[in-house]
Amino acid sequence: MKLLILGDMHWRYNAPVNRIDDFFSTQLKKTREALDIGAKEGCQYALQPGDLWDNPHPAKFVMSTYISLLRDYDMKLMCVVGQHDMTMRNFAYVDRTATHLLSKAGVVQVVGLDKSPVMLGSDKDGEVWLHGLSYEQDHEPKAKLSALNILLAHVSVGDKPLYPDHDLTKPQAFAAKHNDMDLIVVGDYHYTFVVEVGEQLVVNAGCLVRKTTAERDLIHEPCVFTYNTETGEYGRHVLKSTKPWEEVFVIPNRDSGKTDRLLEFVEMLREDRRLSVSFAENLRLHFKKNKTRKRVREIVAEVMDRVGMPVEELRDGGKK
Repeated sequence: MKLLILGDMHWRYNAPVNRIDDFFSTQLKKTREALDIGAKEGCQYALQPGDLWDNPHPAKFVMSTYISLLRDYDMKLMCVVGQHDMTMRNFAYVDRTATHLLSKAGVVQVVGLDKSPVMLGSDKDGEVWLHGLSYEQDHEPKAKLSALNILLAHVSVGDKPLYPDHDLTKPQAFAAKHNDMDLIVVGDYHYTFVVEVGEQLVVNAGCLVRKTTAERDLIHEPCVFTYNTETGEYGRHVLKSTKPWEEVFVIPNRDSGKTDRLLEFVEMLREDRRLSVSFAENLRLHFKKNKTRKRVREIVAEVMDRVGMPVEELRDGGKK
């Protein structure tokens, strides 16, 4: 069996700050190229490790476009849920998100929300099981015996610190924690890495598109991986539709090296979600810092959801 390994997709319509291309068209083109690679390589499933969307409630036009695109392929898209996919980062509201809509449309299957793995099929060595671990999900997947076990997870695991004194969970440590998994596919951090830990393989394809002018984003080469469950062989495929960053980004004026480093540091903080202009995100951080009770969090989220608009768009501090 062959599998296509994707990274964070962050599907959206509007361009990120400093991107000057037709971002929606660029992202759609990259998605099609990625899926074309999987189809050409004979992949039966595509594994996507969360942050399929850039926010939980994209425009209907964007959702319908990707539903139509996914229906052009025989591969089933298997995913977990990232923080960008969830309203208020709350599992109680997963059924109100764009990811849930795609699952009901039959083009996506979310793995692990019920803590159960999915059997993808069998090869010459036995069954192949896929386990899911969504963002901050309190669950420890257990491998199936005498089978190939794959963990698909949206977790903050990487091999490059994002800022000074970053307490980083390395792929080796995460693999050791899940040492009964043969293949571990992770998302969240937007750079690519492949780490072999004994007979385990940890893969992050990185973000499908470059979102910021941080140096690590500018030099990032969007790619996908293919993986053969029978042989354990994998291959990296760089997307040919990626243009030089000079053609798609405008770099803000930076008066000095000090200013340059400061701006990049701020961008790193934003990507790590330690700094935000979103009321909903700051409220979530407040809940986490103050260990607000779950019932209180659910009441606040429910009231915000009733306004009929994405909570990310609320800027009045929730007074109404």
